[in-house]
Amino acid sequence: MTDTMPFKLDRTVVIAATPETVYRYFTDSARWAAWWGAGSTVEPKPGGKVYMRHPDGTESGGEVIEMKAATRFVFTYGFAKGKPFPMGGSRVTITLEAEKAGTRLLSATGPCPRRAGTTDDGGSRPLREAASTGTVRLR
Repeated sequence: MTDTMPFKLDRTVVIAATPETVYRYFTDSARWAAWWGAGSTVEPKPGGKVYMRHPDGTESGGEVIEMKAATRFVFTYGFAKGKPFPMGGSRVTITLEAEKAGTRLLSATGPCPRRAGTTDDGGSRPLREAASTGTVRLR
C-alpha cells in the first residue's frame, strides 16, 4: 500500500504521575472517557475497539494493535464520518518512560500500515492542552 500521508506528528508531554497510573488511562474505559470525553470507551486487548466522543461531539475510533503494560499502547485512529480520514486510517503509538518528574509520554501519529491516508494530530485534546504548559497531572 502506498503511503500518501503528507506528514507525521510526534508529540511529547511530561505527566506528573507514574507510568502505571498513566497507562491505566489507556486500559480503563472510565479513565479513557475522562481523557477523551464522556461516552468514550476502550477494549484493552489487541483487536479491541477504541471509541472517542470528543467534547465538541466529534466521534472517532479504531482498534488496539499492541499493548505492553506501563510502557506502550498502539491503536489505529480515524473519524466516524470518514473525513479527514476514516476510522482506523492512522496509527497512534504511545510510549511511556519513567523520569524524575513523573512520566514522559511520547505520542507518534502516522499512516496506518493497513490503510494509509491523511491525518492530523490524532485528536488528542489533552495532549494539545498539555503542550501549552508541558505538564499534566493525573490521579
